[in-house]
Amino acid sequence: MSEISLSVITATKPERLSKGFKYVSGGVLQKIPGGQLVEGIIELRGVSVSGFASLLKSLHPGQALTYGVSAHDRARIVTAEALTKTSDDGALPTIARTREHLHWPEGAGILMLDYDPQPGKEPLTPDELRRTFYSVCPELKTAPHVWTASASSCICRTDNGEELRGIMGQRIYIFVQDASDIPRAGQVFFDRLCLAGYDFSVISKSGAFFWRTLIDGAVHQPERLDFAGGAACGPGIEQRRPDPVIYNPDGAFLDTRTALPDLTPDEKKRLAELKRAARAAAKPEADQARELWVEDRLAQMVKGNPDLDRERTRDELTRAVKERRLFGDFQICTEKHGVLTVGQLLDNPKKYHGIRCHDPLEPDYGNDPRIAQANLRTAGKPYIWSFAHGGQRYTLHRAVTTVRIEGGELQSITGRCLELMRLDGTIYERGGELVRLAEGKPNPLSPEWLRWYLTGLIRFEKYDARAGEWLTKDCPVDLAKTVLAMSGSWGLPRLTGIITAPTITPEGRVIDQEGHDEETGLYLDFPDPEGRWRAIPEKPTETELKAAAETVWKPFELFPFVDPVARGSMLAGILTATTRPLLPTAPGCLLTAPSAGSGKTLLALCLAALAGQEPEVYPRAKDDDELRKRFLAAFRGGAGCIIFDNLSGHFESDTLCAVSTTGTITDRILGESSTLTVPANALIVLTGNNVSLVGDLGRRFISVRIDPQMQTPWQRSFPFDPLEDCRTHRLELIRAGLMLLKGFLASGAPKPQDRLASFEAWSDFIRGCVCWIGKNGWLDVMDPVASITENFEADPETSKLAALLDAWHTNFGKDGKTVAQVIRTAEADKDSELWAALDEIAGERGVINSRRLGRWIEKHQGRIVEGLRFSKEGTRQKIGVWKVGLVDLVGVAKPYTENCHVTYLYNGGKHPHQTPKTHLSTCADCLNFTANRSDPKNKPGTCPEAPDGKFTKMPTDGGDCPKFKAGTHKREAV
Repeated sequence: MSEISLSVITATKPERLSKGFKYVSGGVLQKIPGGQLVEGIIELRGVSVSGFASLLKSLHPGQALTYGVSAHDRARIVTAEALTKTSDDGALPTIARTREHLHWPEGAGILMLDYDPQPGKEPLTPDELRRTFYSVCPELKTAPHVWTASASSCICRTDNGEELRGIMGQRIYIFVQDASDIPRAGQVFFDRLCLAGYDFSVISKSGAFFWRTLIDGAVHQPERLDFAGGAACGPGIEQRRPDPVIYNPDGAFLDTRTALPDLTPDEKKRLAELKRAARAAAKPEADQARELWVEDRLAQMVKGNPDLDRERTRDELTRAVKERRLFGDFQICTEKHGVLTVGQLLDNPKKYHGIRCHDPLEPDYGNDPRIAQANLRTAGKPYIWSFAHGGQRYTLHRAVTTVRIEGGELQSITGRCLELMRLDGTIYERGGELVRLAEGKPNPLSPEWLRWYLTGLIRFEKYDARAGEWLTKDCPVDLAKTVLAMSGSWGLPRLTGIITAPTITPEGRVIDQEGHDEETGLYLDFPDPEGRWRAIPEKPTETELKAAAETVWKPFELFPFVDPVARGSMLAGILTATTRPLLPTAPGCLLTAPSAGSGKTLLALCLAALAGQEPEVYPRAKDDDELRKRFLAAFRGGAGCIIFDNLSGHFESDTLCAVSTTGTITDRILGESSTLTVPANALIVLTGNNVSLVGDLGRRFISVRIDPQMQTPWQRSFPFDPLEDCRTHRLELIRAGLMLLKGFLASGAPKPQDRLASFEAWSDFIRGCVCWIGKNGWLDVMDPVASITENFEADPETSKLAALLDAWHTNFGKDGKTVAQVIRTAEADKDSELWAALDEIAGERGVINSRRLGRWIEKHQGRIVEGLRFSKEGTRQKIGVWKVGLVDLVGVAKPYTENCHVTYLYNGGKHPHQTPKTHLSTCADCLNFTANRSDPKNKPGTCPEAPDGKFTKMPTDGGDCPKFKAGTHKREAV
């Protein structure tokens, strides 16, 4: 492991990327912001440790590095927006600096630690910095790494060598074994520095709180630019940085997973407590800075407009710094249009969409007129995104409206409040309650929060007789309660779910505009100021679709799936994870294996990562009441993925059956008398060792079975971390999945011959796409619904029912019998198959419980297994009479009826797939055929008259059988 791969970017527009300095009169060193890369050339380089140090010395201000690589040795690089308008027909391929085109190299890479001094303190010396880093990660001391000063360090006068700026920032580049682990390892290094006491708080000029440590925690992305080319210096000054210093050039590259393990639960708890304490300690300073900022900004505005309403303006400025809400009169310093108000931006979105500007609250931040950008075409609230302080979003609002509180005007006042709430776009209706978006989840409104919100949204005034004027008041408590109680009259946007990446509807419409999508009710929480998302073509080419299939399967290719059906089920789970909120219903995903440590939970977490939220992970519930409460809490909170982990044995749940097929859940709110109905549109995943789904649950889950075929599967290792890969490359994986679905729809969306009942939309869209991908040979996958057959075969209830039906039919034919008659017959021969079947179902210490048996038969009446079913034939002396009858196969799901010799008996109707085992008995009535119950899947039965004397395979395997007695196929419908 002597070399690593990285990328060198040489800019052509602008010519300079690094910061610059100029020496002005009075001996002042003025900093000039670096340029934003618009166009350039990106080249792949392979370097050793010493070669990397030499590369650092050779770079100039028009060059930068990325520690991710593209698919090309040399390419033209442009912005994401420009790429959509560029045809790739030049001498070089064209890419954008996005995650789609730049990825971590396979194998070794460089973990960059970017140190900036704590404000107000002396910078650490290089030796002090290294010793500090070694104390947090002792293994670093012997691993190869390179030290260098930052691009803005060591600026001197040319005439006399006077140092105007010494070593400020520093970089340490660590050579690591696995580049794909860099994002995780970088975050762990950041956290462990904080735990070691090297954390500190930074309060911005506007009073914002930021928690920092010695390194920048936001640089560990494969597309991130490292401006390592030094500074551009004006006349009279030059840069005299020391040469890079190499440590341990021949040492083993750092194994980050060993040297930087994940934080323990206790460490995570302590880290959170440290941050809370830091925020609390910094609050007085933050409050003071905020007040100073408000008064300073107010003074500037009054200077330009002496008649300004100071109280109202002060209130709006306070909301700007506290809530990141900018109102109509707020001024924005733009790059090309001078000073504009928020109202002017909102009045002309076509003209001002995408303009660059200074940071709204701190225009002098970095002296950069392009650090922020206006997004005025979002499906939600227009906003300005600023890259200052790690990234901030400021929503744009029109001027505050005044509402006067007067007696007898409650209806008009509540109507006006709701009208303004609709215009504001902050509150939504979900499942019969009002919610707001917070931390990516729907949060139900309390009267207290709504009062606070309305006080900020509206300027309430009430007449004061003593003062003889209208005075500003907070929103009345009763008004907030009244608004909450007006269910049915709200008229607010419907919220069905929150997603954090684009998705696609079953009709083929890609939802990639941030904000609320009115048609579906989904809210896309996906700010994309860097243009990471690239539009999906209406008709993807075969080359694009093949590449998409490879991309979407990459994190999963090393899992030991047992067969193409298991792979098809996993692919269906992946595609479902990207589209689940848009599907009315969808089957869940059962991940099972013969032993612990096979990777079931890892696969489940990968699906959750693609769904875009930290999953709700539960152990087995003790009963259905507990499960229903869990579901209501999870779905009410907008869960995108729910995992029931480490199940075992037989699993059944009426609640899970209902939730899977209704698409909603209704239950009483804990601690209240009212009920709530909310969308149940999360992906549900079960994991466990050899889990058997009981009863109807079997048809509500597709099965993914993996088998490492080793004694200690937990000791396996992957060359990469599949979960980290899903998290890091989530956007790329989702785009690949949506590309496949778009291609499937563009091809005409060939539907399976039978639709999966209760999941028709999923069957046509997701299942159809999986089958289409398999048919095209892009992945080795087969119909995921075939795994449902396996669920039924593993279902103990199905086995019990099959045994009882067969024994009953053998003993009584089509005659009706009471439960008591059947028990008496079985008791006469306790070695019979009939007794064994009854004892398995209702036996209690050698006696058959007739009541229990009767209820069990009643529960399973009408269900067809191996061509037989129970039906009720009236009563005798008020006691139910049951019979077992053969079922007319006309109308059985087409894929199975086609597997019979006598195809003229069937009409080929496309009926729902309700009886997955029917195909095992297509020849059951042939006098020369004996069903094989021990292994029906692989050897359906035997025929003693067969010419070859062997096991009969599937009926289609041997063509017409001369010994087949077709007359026995005339079955009596029951």
